[in-house]
Amino acid sequence: LERARAICLRNLLRKVWLLQGGKENTRVKIGVLAAGVRCSMYGKGEGKGEGEVEDEEVECLVAGLIYKNLLKGYISREHATVVLNRKGEAFPGTGV
Repeated sequence: LERARAICLRNLLRKVWLLQGGKENTRVKIGVLAAGVRCSMYGKGEGKGEGEVEDEEVECLVAGLIYKNLLKGYISREHATVVLNRKGEAFPGTGV
């Protein structure tokens, strides 16, 4: 169940990345990823107060995906950005 959750999150972040420009764009702001997560949870991207997903939580989720090799890149905390692999392998296969 945990692996399925991680793969769903990876696929959601990949869709946000594709909407931001895909292979031409290697940088995605954490706030944009957080808006994508909020949109998937609540349908609008605004959040609903109590259960709102914060940027720090999304940063932690991205760090977990990098650790599990479901995402290739790194987090730039200074710029609040996720920098993805340039070679087109930012989202390697899931092995499923």
